[in-house]
Order: sequence, then structure tokens, then C-alpha cells
Amino acid sequence: MNREKNKIFKEEAMKRKSLMLLGFLGISFFLLLMIFAPWGERTLSANVGTEAGIVLTNVAELDWLGATAAESVTNIDHTVGVNYGAKWIGEGDGTVVAGNMKVMETYFTNLGNADADYEFKSEILDDESSLAWTTTFSNFTDGGAEGATLMVAGISRGAVKQIRFNVDVPSAETNLAYMQFRLIASNEDAANLNATNYTGLNGIVYGGDMGLYGAAPGHVWMHNTNENDRQWTLTVEAPVLYLTMAAGFANPEPYQLEATPVPGALITYRLFYTNAGDAGATEVTLIGNVPDNTTYSNESIVRGATGAPQTVGDYGDGGNVGLADAQDGGDEAWYNAGGPRVEIYPGGTDTDNTSGTVASAASRNYFYRVTLD
Repeated sequence: MNREKNKIFKEEAMKRKSLMLLGFLGISFFLLLMIFAPWGERTLSANVGTEAGIVLTNVAELDWLGATAAESVTNIDHTVGVNYGAKWIGEGDGTVVAGNMKVMETYFTNLGNADADYEFKSEILDDESSLAWTTTFSNFTDGGAEGATLMVAGISRGAVKQIRFNVDVPSAETNLAYMQFRLIASNEDAANLNATNYTGLNGIVYGGDMGLYGAAPGHVWMHNTNENDRQWTLTVEAPVLYLTMAAGFANPEPYQLEATPVPGALITYRLFYTNAGDAGATEVTLIGNVPDNTTYSNESIVRGATGAPQTVGDYGDGGNVGLADAQDGGDEAWYNAGGPRVEIYPGGTDTDNTSGTVASAASRNYFYRVTLD
């Protein structure tokens, strides 16, 4: 009887030991599974790439033409004295596009009673330019003669000569630069005479010394068709182009809320140009570079709105137009992988890399995208 009891006791003890061993092994396996499971690693490893702290640099580039005539008395005979007089009328103040020549048409009339020689020349009264402008006179009526000063001999009494004053403005001249000229017709023979007619802008013929009416003896000022009849101001109209760049990014999961871009981030660049000058600009090129450590996002070039700068978030605006990456895409932009960069030719075509004219006050937005490696 005791033998049976001992046997049952031993069997129950062995069962208890087996259950304890199985429980220990189960707990150990669960702990090992929790320690070595690859779950979290899979999420983080997808963002390995450019080292943290690298600064992304991008630059927008814009690559982007005033002698004494004696009275002889013999008995009762009188020799008629020479009466020197002239009228010189020209245009009012003008404007010129930088890089062009402005031609002012003037008309000189000999109002004296004899043929007379006159020399035409100019003086600069006010110079608001750091560049040298070239000025010449030309005798359009008779043809041929031209120079910084111009001598026209033997202008018949009553004759009218069309004298052109030509001002060649450098192409690099800035917007609103100007020069103010005084144009002078001189007759040395009339220098000491006091019997000179002077015709004013109002058409009234005055007698006496020219100097009493603003001109030095022997000189006739050129009169403009504005209220100031002794000077002529030529103001430059030139393009003034501005280009600005804005950028924004969107990070991949799970880094959407990070304040700095991480590998995999999609970066959007916006280029905005405007012409604040008074003349149109030609051969304008906008260049948006693709920074190091990024890859251009295919077919991401977009032509945006005119007027004010758009935000980066306006990339997908319904009014924006997608442009092809190919150089011969038939639009004004393409992706140049050799840069790498995006090249934009406003109003032109990427086929021959030529832009149209960017008019005064014209503006437009463009967008493109890159991905952070």
C-alpha cells in the first residue's frame, strides 16, 4: 500500500517539474522574440541617405542697349546793312530705349537779309549718367555732312534747313538716366551787331542784341516745343529685371512634421520675374539650378500666373500649366541634365533657346521640383 502511494507521489512531482520547465522555456522565447524582432528597424531604415547637417544651396540666375557790316554813305546813297536773324525749332523732351539712337528733327530758318554761315553745336547742361553718350549733327536737307559740330555755309535768306541732332545711348545705360542739352547755332559775323532779329517760341520777332533774349551775341538757341525753350532733355527707357526664388518641402512618412528636410523630401522651387523698367527686355533666360544631393523630379516644370508672386503651395493651382522636360517640347522651358538645371525662356521657345520680349511691367511665376537624396 505504501509502495503505491510513493509511486503516485513521484509521478505527480515529475509532472510539476515538466510544467515548470515548459513555462520557463515559453517565457524565454517570448523575451527573445521581443528583443530581436525587426519591426521598428524596417520603418527607420527607409530614410538612410544624405548625411544630416548638409546645407542645400540653390541660386536663381538671370542670364540674361544728343565781322562788322559797315553802313556806307555817299551823298544820299545808303548801303543796306546785314540783318542777321534766325529761328531754330525742334521737338519737345524725349525718351529713348537704351542701346538705341534718338534722332531729333529740327528746322533752322535764316530770317536775315543775306546768306549766312552757321555752325551747329551742343552743350550738356545736366548729366545724370555715368556713361558716355555720343552726339552728332547731320544736315539732312543737303545730305552728307555729319559731325559732333556741323558747319553749314551759305544758308540763303529765307531758306529752311532740316538739321538732325543724333544721340547714341549705350546699351548698358540704366533706366531713367538722362542728359539735358542746349543746342546752339553760331554766326561769328553777327557777334558784334546790335541789329539782330530773334524769333521766340511764341513767334514774335524781337529786335536788338540776341543776348537780351537769352542767347549770347551771334548765337541762336534751339527752341523746343515745350515751355522751356533753351534746353532739351532726353531720358532713357531701359529694362530693369528682378528674379526671386522661394522654396518649400514636404517630408516623407513618418517625418512630415519635421522642421528641416530629410532624405526623401520633395522640395518645390518657385521662380518669379518682373520687369520694373520702362522698356522691354530681350534674350531673357531664367535658370533654376538643381542642388547637390538632390535629384530633379521628372516632368515637374510648371508655368504659373502673372501679376504677383505665387506661394510654393500654389504649385498645383488649376490655372498653372505643366511644361515638358524635353528641349524640343514646343514650350518655353526644359530640363538640362548637363547642368543639372531648368532653363526657361519667357515668351520664347526651348527649341532654339530664345526668349521673346519681356515687356515693361511683365511678370510670371514658374515652378519645378527636386527630391532630396
